[in-house]
Amino acid sequence: MTHANGWPDKERPGYPKDPGMSGWHWLKQKEGNQHSFPVLWMQIRLSENFPYEWLWVFGSDDYWQGKEVAKYHTYLGSCPTPDELTALLRAERERCAKVCEAEKLPDFSMPEQWHNNGCKHSASAIRSLPDEPPCTRS
Repeated sequence: MTHANGWPDKERPGYPKDPGMSGWHWLKQKEGNQHSFPVLWMQIRLSENFPYEWLWVFGSDDYWQGKEVAKYHTYLGSCPTPDELTALLRAERERCAKVCEAEKLPDFSMPEQWHNNGCKHSASAIRSLPDEPPCTRS
């Protein structure tokens, strides 16, 4: 469940889901171009004189505390891992294959058989696509 501006915990705006775990998350500016972009959440020690703290990393030497990020950004969610992307792709491919299979016609004549063979081959081709997301293929 999300609350104001998408932050998972209404008591802690500016903190992601699982705030004790480093990772990439999608944010969006509240004003301006409002494009979504990934930002790293991680524990950082800015110098030997400071303790480790959890901060948003917008770039090299550009660190923001959670409460500051919440003022200017909306939280969209964590970036999916390669395994999560693989599961999403599998589910979407299966959905598409079922759409192909649902388009089959009663098998009364040659044109219907050709159509049905096309549906069958399309569903098979969709299901045989590689599991890994395109961004992870070498």
